[in-house]
Amino acid sequence: MQLLKKETINNLGALESSKQSMETTIEAQVELIRLIAVNKHTISEQYLSELFLKMYAFTNFLNYENNVLSELKNSGELKNIKNDSIRNNIMSLESLIENLFEQEQSVKRDFLNVKELINTNGNQRSIYLVLNRLKENLEIDNDNVSNIPLLKKCIQGKQSHGNKLEIFIIQYHKTCHGNTNGET
Repeated sequence: MQLLKKETINNLGALESSKQSMETTIEAQVELIRLIAVNKHTISEQYLSELFLKMYAFTNFLNYENNVLSELKNSGELKNIKNDSIRNNIMSLESLIENLFEQEQSVKRDFLNVKELINTNGNQRSIYLVLNRLKENLEIDNDNVSNIPLLKKCIQGKQSHGNKLEIFIIQYHKTCHGNTNGET
């Protein structure tokens, strides 16, 4: 039981950390959606890169611990727990973990859609260069390193990849926001 308690506490800690990271991701998504909606043409590359980085860097995926829970279930040892309430709560943990894993897969799918669109139509390096992440290791012509054109195309709605970016960010936001509220 002590091992199960430790495993559960570890999972709760990881879940809380993930929730805090997801809230940062959601804030960046909301700001990007707002920038697209207000048709703001004076955004700086640094600010846009900070938003993109928050959207990427703070999306993390949990590493659930369920070895003890699985062993209890598979060995039949759960029947030895006399307290029905405790036994039922333990049995419900596995379905909760499975549900969280499914939600996480949805977030990951939407995260990868946005990332791929930016990788294909934007410039991933500018996100890191502007924020001095790779500045010491890379010399790059700054004229070719910008995501502002991608944002402007999205604002103008004239390019299909611009519209896709907005759609993917909104979907990504809905998925992340639903997951922090316990929805799917």
